[in-house]
Amino acid sequence: MQLERALELLIARVLARPERRGRTLRSVAVAARFVAGGTWRTRVTLRQASADVERLRITLAPRLAELPAPAESLGLEVEAFGPPAYDQGRLVEGRLDTGARRARIAEAVRQARQAAGGEAALRVMEIDPDSRLPERRAVLGPYPTDDTGNGKRRP
Repeated sequence: MQLERALELLIARVLARPERRGRTLRSVAVAARFVAGGTWRTRVTLRQASADVERLRITLAPRLAELPAPAESLGLEVEAFGPPAYDQGRLVEGRLDTGARRARIAEAVRQARQAAGGEAALRVMEIDPDSRLPERRAVLGPYPTDDTGNGKRRP
C-alpha cells in the first residue's frame, strides 16, 4: 500500500517536470533499493504513449508485486518520450492517406524498437532476384524511419 502511494507521488513528480514539456511517456523504468541491500529494476514500455496519471499507475502498480524483497526506496526513470500530449487520434477511422499510414507504421516501428531493441523491425530487401541461391535473392535490413515521427523514409 505504501509502495503504491510512493509510486503515485513519483508519477506526479515526473509528469510535473518542466523538462517533459507536455510530451507523453513511451517507456519508463521502476527501480527499488532493498532494505537488506541490493537493487531491482524493471523496464515498462507502454503500448500507447501516455501522460495520464491513472493509466500510468494502472500500468506500473502490478510491477511492484514483482519485488523479491522489502523495498527501502523506490525510483521512477523516463527512458523514452512519446509524441506531444495534445496529439490526439481520430474519433472515427476513415480512409487514411499515404502520409498518415506511413506515420502509423513509423510509430509502430518505434514502439517495437523501444520494447525489443534496434533490430526488432526489419524488412526484406531484394538483392539479386535472378540468383539460383535463395539466400542471395534477398536479405533482411533495417526498416527506415526518420527520427522526427512524421513517417518519412530516410534517404
